[in-house]
Amino acid sequence: MATMGQSQNLNLQQAQSLTLTKELQQAIKLLQLSQMELAQYIETELLQNPLLELIEDNQSPDENHDSSESEGDADQLDFSSKESTEKTLDTDFDNVWEPNLSLTTHTKSSHYSDDFDHFQNHFEEESLKDHLLKQLSHGTEDPLIKGIGFYLIDHLSEHGYFHHDLNDIAKDLKVDIEKIEEALTLIQHFDPPGIGARNLAECLRLQLDDQGLINETSLILLDNLPLIAQKNLKVLEQKTNLKQEKLIEWIEIIQKLNPYPATSFGSIEPQTIIPDLYLILLPTGDFKIELNQENLPKIGLNKNYYQTLKTSVLKTDEKNFVQNAYQNASWLMKAIDQRATTLVRVAEQIVKHQFAFFQHGLSHLKPLILKEIAEITTLHESTISRVTTNKYMATPNGIFELKFFFSSSLQNAFGDQDISSEFVRQRIKNLIQNEVFPNILADDTLVGLLQKEGITIARRTVTKYRESMNIQSSIVRRQQKRPLTQTG
Repeated sequence: MATMGQSQNLNLQQAQSLTLTKELQQAIKLLQLSQMELAQYIETELLQNPLLELIEDNQSPDENHDSSESEGDADQLDFSSKESTEKTLDTDFDNVWEPNLSLTTHTKSSHYSDDFDHFQNHFEEESLKDHLLKQLSHGTEDPLIKGIGFYLIDHLSEHGYFHHDLNDIAKDLKVDIEKIEEALTLIQHFDPPGIGARNLAECLRLQLDDQGLINETSLILLDNLPLIAQKNLKVLEQKTNLKQEKLIEWIEIIQKLNPYPATSFGSIEPQTIIPDLYLILLPTGDFKIELNQENLPKIGLNKNYYQTLKTSVLKTDEKNFVQNAYQNASWLMKAIDQRATTLVRVAEQIVKHQFAFFQHGLSHLKPLILKEIAEITTLHESTISRVTTNKYMATPNGIFELKFFFSSSLQNAFGDQDISSEFVRQRIKNLIQNEVFPNILADDTLVGLLQKEGITIARRTVTKYRESMNIQSSIVRRQQKRPLTQTG
């Protein structure tokens, strides 16, 4: 019973939400899978679903089989309209809450803030590649160096070394060797220290440089690593002019460095890049996109076996199992077909926008954001993000991840000219680097300084950009930059 003075109100609110069915989860999952992951997924389904059959290359499906290239069974599933199916699969899922939903081995956010940056939208367990790309996104304002950097990061070894010939890379990308060297030098200053080194000595030198320990002694020791391995102190004393006690201190410093910089971030398994698409430039000046189906198992639905099981005397739960197997097989083949169609469709628009790059090289790479491709294809940005992640295209210029062709921008408050989010990060970094005690710049102060330059930005965005560059807060920086005479 309600007490005196209290009131009870009943409010009715209407809200829209989308429930992820098992079939829709499967379709979304296939959009995110790479070529190799999709092949493994299909093989698993072949083992689990008795109605699915593997169709050999020299075998064509007969009237009792539906293949993975067919349209499925419209009577059993709601595939009456390709447009309605595509609209169902294309959603941002902003109103979805599935607490136990696992779309793939990594879960990627489908929510985008106003200052969305695809380099910032990383997996929960950030890979080394994502970690390096995040640093690359704010490490330079030059789109040419950024594009080269993306390519170099894609070609690091499992231990974080770069073993490829720079002249060959310059030839493939049609740029000067100096630009390749500049991009590699940039990467070599990223975290973890030692990344991108071409040999062990360079790897250790980069780590010593990061600790501020590069001097004549350390350089001599790096040039004589075999003597350190042999513990030949006598010769090293002569080369460095150090007493044995001081020499041992230096050797201990070098021995504590990490010869495999990638493993300090997390173990990396080397992956073989299998292109999902082929770009063919035609003599007419046009192009053609072809889907790579060489590594994908071709599957079919055995309708004859399905009819046999359906008419057999089965228990209720057995009939339900057969019916579910049929529907799952139909959905799988439809989802594979939809994935292929969407992938080719998005790739065609990317190539149209970046066609000059494929003709003239990396210096002609244009700015591009997910929203532009989303508007052209009438798909949602989250769908474009799924389709371009871990999808590779073989081109005359080399093999590139589709995400390679995107870069973000911000609007200049003083005009219509776009400025990149990487430029804003660099401005924040430069302002902080030039600050002098006691005038340490808080995030609010940085917002005001950027606004004077025509950059409208929220304080939380400044904080996010600062933290992404591993820059400490103003409180910590004040302590670090306080002169020794004023400490204590």
